[in-house]
Amino acid sequence: MGRRIYYAASYRGTWVGVLLFDIPARRNKHREQRIGWTSEQLASRLQHVANNSRFLMVPAFAGV
Repeated sequence: MGRRIYYAASYRGTWVGVLLFDIPARRNKHREQRIGWTSEQLASRLQHVANNSRFLMVPAFAGV
């Protein structure tokens, strides 16, 4: 649920891959520890974070 952006990659008119980005999780302990954000920083910056939820490539085109 929420906002989502799709990107489709094509090669000579045929879809060869898809990228899907979603809104990030509100809380992620490992992300906050890695980045080092305080609760206040998280609240103001989370809108600029994207979650790469899918990366798909057609196997026949993976070596192109």
